[in-house]
Amino acid sequence: QHKLLMVLGPTEVESDILKIASCPQEYMRTQDYTLKWVKIFENLKYCFQTKNPVAVFASSGTGMMEASVTNFLSENDTILYINGGSFGKRWGDIAKKHKINAIEIPVDFGQSVKVENIEKVLSQNKNIKALYATLNETSSGALTDIKNIGKMLKKYPDVLFVVDCISGLLADEFLQDEWGVDVAISASQKAFALPPGLGFMS
Repeated sequence: QHKLLMVLGPTEVESDILKIASCPQEYMRTQDYTLKWVKIFENLKYCFQTKNPVAVFASSGTGMMEASVTNFLSENDTILYINGGSFGKRWGDIAKKHKINAIEIPVDFGQSVKVENIEKVLSQNKNIKALYATLNETSSGALTDIKNIGKMLKKYPDVLFVVDCISGLLADEFLQDEWGVDVAISASQKAFALPPGLGFMS
């Protein structure tokens, strides 16, 4: 019996996609197989609206969040993160797990952070290496103004801008290159409407 998924993720997967998943395996050292991956990677760049490469991980969304911390920061670095709900809070939890100093900008549940509040903290803490934000806070549905945060961060060129687009990519507007986002992450089980298990990092 098919149980209809009525949650934000994992989402329903279309029957034609499920049929593809049941096809026989392909040998990976053929030209056809290689060309399929070339097309996939080009289309992922389009999804993120970037000219830069997109890496694919065998990972959950949380695994992608952790990868964006461990690959760009070192122990005792300092980050700033926006906490507007369960997934914003997760940035701080991951950072602390890896002994990275995490400064929190708390936001009332269901509300969006004010850009001037971020700039105030940045101006008072010159050692911040990265700002971690969430495009769409899944737990509340609140959108973050990534576009104008990116504009503001042009004054702070040494601060890496990392955005969790796990539930927002393809559902909400997101223009990575144009908005000045350095690192963006997503996953297969949300608006991509694919089975869980793949993570994407641009």
